[in-house]
Amino acid sequence: MNLGRRWVLPAARALAASHDFPEVTPRNARTVGKMWGDGDASTPQSRYRVPDGKRLVVEFLNVYGTVADEQRAFAIITTSVNGNSLDYGFPANPIPTTPQFRTDSYLNQTVRLYADGGTDVVFRGYRMGSFRGEGFLFVNFSGYLVDLPSAR
Repeated sequence: MNLGRRWVLPAARALAASHDFPEVTPRNARTVGKMWGDGDASTPQSRYRVPDGKRLVVEFLNVYGTVADEQRAFAIITTSVNGNSLDYGFPANPIPTTPQFRTDSYLNQTVRLYADGGTDVVFRGYRMGSFRGEGFLFVNFSGYLVDLPSAR
């Protein structure tokens, strides 16, 4: 049965309060939009530092940018959990523009990614096809921070 999101978060908070689970703190972040220059395959990295004593749970990603028509944009996001780092790839959907000199790219994606406190979530933009011309890519995420219990 689908209760909808408006019921899930209050229910989760009530469950956490009644069972002594860690509290959740909503978190939205927008990475700095990064550009790539003529001949570059990737953008410089952007980072989000997860506060110590917390775990970041990312639930939604938004990727958007612009590349030349013969190119395709995608984002790579790297997270670390229990000392293990993983790269996740997110290709954006191309939407050609008029006049035909560039392609706008968008992706809205529900996800479940985790990152431990004291680590960086790393965002990078890439393009496939030729590397001519300039372009840019933004990556936004929404999720929450969970308090981690202290080690006993």
